[in-house]
Amino acid sequence: MDTEAALVAAWRRAEAAQLTLHRLTDHQISHSVYLFDPEGNLHEFYADALRDWRTIFNPTREDLVSGDWNPTAAAPIQQPYWDPKPEVRRVPDAVFHPVRITHASLAVRDLAACAGSSPRSAASSRWRTARPRASSSCAAPPRPGPDLVLIDAGGRCRPRTAPHRLRGGERGGAPGLRRAAREQGVEIELILDRPSKRSIFVRDPDRMLTEFYARRGTAREDLTRATPALRPYLA
Repeated sequence: MDTEAALVAAWRRAEAAQLTLHRLTDHQISHSVYLFDPEGNLHEFYADALRDWRTIFNPTREDLVSGDWNPTAAAPIQQPYWDPKPEVRRVPDAVFHPVRITHASLAVRDLAACAGSSPRSAASSRWRTARPRASSSCAAPPRPGPDLVLIDAGGRCRPRTAPHRLRGGERGGAPGLRRAAREQGVEIELILDRPSKRSIFVRDPDRMLTEFYARRGTAREDLTRATPALRPYLA
């Protein structure tokens, strides 16, 4: 969330809607509201609670303790604490060098139930469906593109997909990336070539399907087109 005030406002909407909240947590670096969607996925809505999280959350400290958070204990902070230009640390030998995480995708068994679920109601009114009764639904953040994409898995069980943006042209494009991935023992499961972007999918160590992609021009992505190709990988 942009600010703690926005998070508290969302919490009040959730309370007014009588949603079942899992917990309210003070992580020191952030304040968080947790709740489950209809398929049991746990969602965290949070706001940064300090400017530089590395002063607390870093490898030299072992005393980071999360506790309960009371949204009414003090007036909520109005200014944003997130960094608009964060320091991005590069791993030179990595196969992929993503610029940022653009959104997360959840493959769901019941798209209609999840598209109208409690996390959406609590989070924001900025929500759109990619196409009526289609295979994707999106929660739209203040910036272009969705933060959360729901993919119709056709009744299958689903792992999560966590898409990232990939810097275009690195290592000579897709052939170079395939070669570098093989050299490091990374198996590429799928490559999709669409008018708006080119995507490479791999599994992370927890078997989550992860997409690295590069934009092509200014074409808007039709999220429903990729679903048939992805469905075999969602089981």
